Amino acid sequence: STTVAFGASAQSSARDRAAAEAMFQEATALMDAKKYAEACDKFAASQELDPGLGTMLYLADCYDRAGRSASAWALFREVEDRSRRASQPDRERIAGERATALEPKLSKLEVRVAPKQRIRDLELRVAGSVLPQASWSVALPVDPGPTKIEARAPGKRPLTLQITVTPGATSQVIEIPALVDAPVAKKSERGSAGERPAAAPQS
Repeated sequence: STTVAFGASAQSSARDRAAAEAMFQEATALMDAKKYAEACDKFAASQELDPGLGTMLYLADCYDRAGRSASAWALFREVEDRSRRASQPDRERIAGERATALEPKLSKLEVRVAPKQRIRDLELRVAGSVLPQASWSVALPVDPGPTKIEARAPGKRPLTLQITVTPGATSQVIEIPALVDAPVAKKSERGSAGERPAAAPQS
């Protein structure tokens, strides 16, 4: 059974690599056609199936061309770090240079939460990703464009803010207001006409 399992695993890995290569080729064609958003999706899918530093570098470049400067910068820094550990100086140098070039152009967003608004189990999300409490009231690089900010906590109405992050070396501050108490659901009245049990027949 171990041999069968190993064989199935090897076949699965081979299929993943083949699918990853097909997506990579499709992504490069989309890049040539300047369809960057679609190309980035394909590179990301290829990387998920068959992770590699080369694909990561292509994906970072794609993010940069698509205007997703913060995503590109973060990924270039990750490639730089991984390349250093993998003793790949050429990729380390390229990734480091690209990240350094992007830094002065990054858009930044600061989500502020006043101390009195820091209620128990408050969760903040920016563009769908949880914002750790350590990152509250800190100016962080974000991709330009429409961005959704969400705040939620038990017993409170969820809050959603839609903003547009401007491209370039800009910095925006968003203050999270106090969350409003959620309405308490009223229990249905007992003994309403629809809930009365049927009367027992008279004997």
